[in-house]
Amino acid sequence: NSKRSDTVFNERFPQDIPPSRTQLKAINSKQPSALIGKSFSRRLQLSTETFSQSFSLEDSVSEYCNADMYSPLPSEESDLIPVRKFLRRAQASLSGMVCLDQIDKWSLVSKNVEGNTTDDCVDGIRLQKRVSASLSCMFITCLFDTTWHSFGLNHGPDSSSEPNNTPLKKYLNQMAASVNHMHLLCLRTSTMRAIKGRDIVMKVLSIGDGWTKSELHTQCNDYVDPLVETCISLSQYLSASKLSFHPWIITDTWNQIIESGFLALLEGFSKVYDCSTEGRALMSIDLATFCSSLPGATPKRGMQYVDMFIKVFYFPEEDVMKWIADNKNDYHLYHLMALVSFGAHNQLSSHALSKLSMRRKKIKNI
Repeated sequence: NSKRSDTVFNERFPQDIPPSRTQLKAINSKQPSALIGKSFSRRLQLSTETFSQSFSLEDSVSEYCNADMYSPLPSEESDLIPVRKFLRRAQASLSGMVCLDQIDKWSLVSKNVEGNTTDDCVDGIRLQKRVSASLSCMFITCLFDTTWHSFGLNHGPDSSSEPNNTPLKKYLNQMAASVNHMHLLCLRTSTMRAIKGRDIVMKVLSIGDGWTKSELHTQCNDYVDPLVETCISLSQYLSASKLSFHPWIITDTWNQIIESGFLALLEGFSKVYDCSTEGRALMSIDLATFCSSLPGATPKRGMQYVDMFIKVFYFPEEDVMKWIADNKNDYHLYHLMALVSFGAHNQLSSHALSKLSMRRKKIKNI
């Protein structure tokens, strides 16, 4: 429920205005004096100058970036209600018994095992543990539900009683209503951490001026092949683990690994503040290479999902706003904001800034 720590502009550009090409070059070269533009207010100049002096690639990507990428979409709000209710109840019940702030350490690999394995294998072990834990919740839910009905516990000895309102039955109902979507969220969380989504975003941003060059490319960027290798390595480990006895588990996890890869690329592309037409084409090449290198995967949000986001940058203003209105529930708000905020490469006039502000407000009200 906490506010995004790296909202598209609020930390980096407090005025909610995208950086101009001149500003970006000044940031890269750390020359604050080059940031002053006639069409910008003095407040924007000062805030951007201060930012440029301490800017680094590490600062541009929040430490909570992974959570931002696998966070639920607006279209999933109805599914989240029972999950949120069930988890808050669990947190309240467990708060006095365990320290939930240390929950990540529960799935860490022991030092003895970790010292004899590669990083990819350690990530595979952690992924297996997290997926197994999520599946255990589903199994327990099915077991409780079956037991409740098999032993006739849904009918009390007194016909006037209302066993469905007992604390135990309420708990089971909450668990059953939330377990499917909770498992999906667990898969998203586990796979995004396994592929190190934040590192992928940083590699996308490290291309820097390469996104602005006006030259056609025939090959993908260097970060694509390591991402493919990571996904394949995780798949191979899972296929050799005990989870392989249940092919549907491997299939679901594999699809989610690939989806996490696409979402990491989307997050990185949405943070590229200055990009030429050829740069957008290079993004599509990266996507196509990643997709073609991993056959057999059918992620819900895959190649078309991210490629469509890239293509919207080519749309006229009216078509962009119409597309946003039609797809507002299928993308995160900060991604939609990027579509209207990073379309211009040059410094914006006062009129253009005012118009941009109106468009952003309109998106929030859609």
